[in-house]
Amino acid sequence: MKSGLLVILVSVAFVISLIVGEVMCIYKMCKCNWDPIGKSEIFYTVGTFTGAGCIIGYFDIKDK
Repeated sequence: MKSGLLVILVSVAFVISLIVGEVMCIYKMCKCNWDPIGKSEIFYTVGTFTGAGCIIGYFDIKDK
């Protein structure tokens, strides 16, 4: 019983961390400086629309 509850809690925590990463990626995409399109704009946009933003959102990509 305890191991089943632990598995459920870990799974919920993992899903929440993926959702937070995706939201962070969307936020960073909206806050990018789009004047010269650079690598941060490309990475955050691709991550937002492909689902990879749940991982990319946790990275701070520097752009000029």
